Amino acid sequence: MKERLPARSAPGATRAATPASRQTPEVLVPLSAAGERPTTNGQFRSTLLTTSLKAIRDRGHGDRYLELLPEKHHDAVRACIAGMWLPMELGIAHYEACDALGLTESEQMAIGKEVGLTIQGTFLGTMLKLAKGAGVTPWLCLGQYQRLYDRLLVGGGVVVTKVGPKEARLECHNLLLARIPYFRTAFRGVNEASCELFCTKAYVLEIKAMCTPTSLGYRISWA
Repeated sequence: MKERLPARSAPGATRAATPASRQTPEVLVPLSAAGERPTTNGQFRSTLLTTSLKAIRDRGHGDRYLELLPEKHHDAVRACIAGMWLPMELGIAHYEACDALGLTESEQMAIGKEVGLTIQGTFLGTMLKLAKGAGVTPWLCLGQYQRLYDRLLVGGGVVVTKVGPKEARLECHNLLLARIPYFRTAFRGVNEASCELFCTKAYVLEIKAMCTPTSLGYRISWA
């Protein structure tokens, strides 16, 4: 039986555009060599701790947080100021204490958004002003995501993939904080706040099949 050949298009005809949901994924930010290496003793920016702790205290959870935080870390947390690099051991202890507070998902997201606006607002705001009038969209910040990541964390790396006109997939690899549920949810809020500087509304959802003790996956879309 002869194989049927595809029908030829009529002269002058054009192919229908590929639906957004069927577009071939395009990697915008590939995983760096550093990001491919397993992290054993990473660091995190103290601004992550100070801003999230302020949001927790503002909601009346400060005393409970200290009860849940191992006592050996109390002095380091009390002495912490913005702009320092801190050992990942402290970051893990901090986010585990936050997780133990048992806050609702909406509270965790709200705290994450406050943190995102504080730690990335100035940097992203400058990018926004520089690109003003050039059809600015969240692709501007997503294309610079490794730079944003490096401002906050040492160890691990990211992959950003364009899967539609207004949809991206974000992956974080070899990140020791990924195993903590609170961090995964709050980091969704950080990303929502960052993207919403460039659009009306952003949506960040966890891709559970991509989440492991050292990796995260998010679907980011916007309107």
